[in-house]
Amino acid sequence: MALYFQRKAPEVSSIFGLMGDPALYKVVQTVLGLPASYSNTNIDTQAAFIRSRIEVTDFGSPAKLDAFITRFTARWQAANGSGMQSAPVVGLSRSMLTSFDNSLLLSMQLLRGVNR
Repeated sequence: MALYFQRKAPEVSSIFGLMGDPALYKVVQTVLGLPASYSNTNIDTQAAFIRSRIEVTDFGSPAKLDAFITRFTARWQAANGSGMQSAPVVGLSRSMLTSFDNSLLLSMQLLRGVNR
């Protein structure tokens, strides 16, 4: 959706142009934090609210368009997850590493050589 918005939004000349394209409107709803049910509100009320928050001509500026897409991406990922399962991160602190006995480290090294 972000790539589509990036390509199409600069061509839109009005709030109604954003609202008339379901994918563009979904991006706008996400950025503004509007629920899907907001689409059931009077169309003029929706347009007035969006107009108070978004300046359509800003999408002609690459920097402003990128900032808007960044906001969309952040909100989308926060609401829907990134789609990737993350593995738990396990690390050893410096104090834990220094508490290993040298004989243990030598034994581990010898075992590694035997298993090859």
